Amino acid sequence: MNDQFRFFYRGIFFVLFLALLSGCTLLNLRQENKLLEQVCEISGSIEGQSANEKPIVVVLLSIDPEHPDRPDALMSRTIMQKPGNFKFFAGTGTYRVSAFVDLNENMSYQNDEPVGWHDQPKIINIGGGQNITGLKVLLRSPEHVQRLYPQVKDSEVTKIADQSKRFKSGEKTTLENIAFSQENGNMAFWEPLRFLGLEKAGLYFLEDFDPKKTPILFIHGAGGNPGEWKSIIGAIDKHRFQCWVLFYPSGLRLDLNRQWVSSTLTKLQFQYKFTKIHIVAHSMGGLLAGGIITRLSEKGYGNLVDIFVTLATPWDGHELAASGVSNSPAVVPVWYDMMPGSRYQDMVFAKPWPTQLTYHLFFGHQGGYNVMSGGNTDGVVSLRSQLLPAAQDRAATIRGFDEDHSSILESDAVNIRLENVLVDQ
Repeated sequence: MNDQFRFFYRGIFFVLFLALLSGCTLLNLRQENKLLEQVCEISGSIEGQSANEKPIVVVLLSIDPEHPDRPDALMSRTIMQKPGNFKFFAGTGTYRVSAFVDLNENMSYQNDEPVGWHDQPKIINIGGGQNITGLKVLLRSPEHVQRLYPQVKDSEVTKIADQSKRFKSGEKTTLENIAFSQENGNMAFWEPLRFLGLEKAGLYFLEDFDPKKTPILFIHGAGGNPGEWKSIIGAIDKHRFQCWVLFYPSGLRLDLNRQWVSSTLTKLQFQYKFTKIHIVAHSMGGLLAGGIITRLSEKGYGNLVDIFVTLATPWDGHELAASGVSNSPAVVPVWYDMMPGSRYQDMVFAKPWPTQLTYHLFFGHQGGYNVMSGGNTDGVVSLRSQLLPAAQDRAATIRGFDEDHSSILESDAVNIRLENVLVDQ
């Protein structure tokens, strides 16, 4: 974890902001927040019968208002196992949501597949950050569609730009990738839109996919990067497991990130047909992972995550996030989710996690007493937050380590315990 980020959590909040002012970070954050204010939620439900338990592909299409029947680009896609709720996020523009049952599982629509789109409104206009909710997409049979809408041909989606590919999905790399730098990790937190412009965000493979090995997805915390997992990944049994790493704009709202990551996971499962995955997450990455698990369950993929391990996760947020929202001249968006008792945290624990999932809670306690936290910490996160009762109630095991917030990622004792919980299942 970089020094600026560590100092932030240790209480010199405004001193850090003065330092950031000289680098124009505060100005950039303000500008980014103006753009993010235009981002809105587009949500609704897919209705109708799927066929033979085939997946449902839901796409968000950018539309030219002068040619409303001709999509310009595919902005985002998500895959569902059954009819249910969908959610996208989008900025200023004109859009349409469509869905089809992918009978031949090639992720492209053909005119012999059930298809649907929302009718009210037929075109979605976003201009002022107003959420669009309650859309209903009814899947219709091919015969019904051809009778009522003979103009519907083989999907034009396959002929247009796929903007969702800006996020890497299964690209092979190494932990020495220069993109996984501390500088980029800082940018991902303080200037998340600028980071996204680098097109380095993604879910990366560290080896070619092997159907005989169980994937483990490693999720870093706020301001982090995949390189922080070097010690832990180095100790993983590569004969049994294949390691994947996430690099994401950690300064964005967690709901935005969980939507993107859950969609990426369902796309990869669709492509590689793996039946289970483990998730290991550090710090705020655990909160993100909890939301991903919830979203996968909503999409019919509740059985996908088998083992879930968190290291030093602030399950009840962080006190300084609330101070930042109240007092900072510019707010990092994720602080709203990191405030103690936030709506995002409530959502993570609102419903039981899937019954087959086994959760292990690792915490650190080498930090001493902190007045601002009102108790002992790991140097960054309070024990009170790490050991939130709701998280303890869901844990099969709880294990403390004499490590601080950063050293827990380099601990031999953690590596041994992690191997035990992964192998003993």
